[in-house]
Amino acid sequence: MTPHGAPGQQTRGRPAEIDSARLSEIAVGLFAERGYDRVSAAEIAAAAGISRRSLFRYFPTKADLVWDHFHEGLEMLSVALLEKGDRAPVTAVIDAVICTAERTPVPELTRTRLQILAEHPELVSVGLGRLDEQIELCATYLRTRGVDELTAQVQAAAITAATFTGYLHWATRTTDTAPLESVRRSLAALTSM
Repeated sequence: MTPHGAPGQQTRGRPAEIDSARLSEIAVGLFAERGYDRVSAAEIAAAAGISRRSLFRYFPTKADLVWDHFHEGLEMLSVALLEKGDRAPVTAVIDAVICTAERTPVPELTRTRLQILAEHPELVSVGLGRLDEQIELCATYLRTRGVDELTAQVQAAAITAATFTGYLHWATRTTDTAPLESVRRSLAALTSM
């Protein structure tokens, strides 16, 4: 007998590794299939083969499971902002947002996440802090490019709101395979005011 038990025997305790992306995908799949309100954290944990406690270690709320990967989008936006530094400040931000939309990973999963958000406005309010992170990223970029504090904040907030609206429109009102066209249209509507 080994220290971990007999061969073939499972040991108790938390798994060596938990793939948070997989957990989120399992949850989103269950939410899409049965409805966000009809799926419990215990059911998500069971479907992922982990304990409820382990699930909450990675995702403190069910809403966090839907909003997962948002930070990945922020990282992509940061990179895109660096790539667009040769343009006028607000144009650089708009171009970086469009570039990020072009690079949307796993569009169908993103669409499903957004559809869940659209059906549950309370989930959008939970995610406002995440949208604030994007606003701050864009506002900081604009300030470093010489835009005054108020203008930077207003432009960053407007671009972020237009972008999110574009993504929601794509997910709920189009059959386009990717969000690019809806995001472009949303940003164009903003700049044509």
